[in-house]
Amino acid sequence: MNTGLKHEASLRHPSRSLDAQYIKNCVVPFRRRKPSEYKNKRTKNITLLDFLDRANLAAREPVTRMEQITSDHLDQWAATWKTNDLSTQIWRSYVAMFMKWCRTRDHIVKQPEFREKLRVRSGNRCPSGVLAVMCGQSYLAQIPGRHGAHAG
Repeated sequence: MNTGLKHEASLRHPSRSLDAQYIKNCVVPFRRRKPSEYKNKRTKNITLLDFLDRANLAAREPVTRMEQITSDHLDQWAATWKTNDLSTQIWRSYVAMFMKWCRTRDHIVKQPEFREKLRVRSGNRCPSGVLAVMCGQSYLAQIPGRHGAHAG
């Protein structure tokens, strides 16, 4: 199958990752918001550009280019987030994907990463990998009516 036919086939079956709503959601952590949007109770996290705007007011060397963003900036920004663990994990993955995209296209020399570990707060939704790590018995012990049950 030649490349032209593969491209035409991919257009007939568009990838979910190219969906307009998906792309819009990927941009949410970065775009500037109107101040009134932060008064909305649903808005929990400050966006990266808004965070940098506020940080630049007091910064000795303000961040004005992508290559100036460091892991310290990402950790300080993430420390301001107030969303549940699942939303935080999603935002972190969007940021990591974007930074990787920037690196592969030579927009930045070194890819900044979140250094602070994602912490799961008690009573909050867990990242998907947490339950997979728990062994069967400890997981089953947390289910009401299943105390002491054996995994299997």
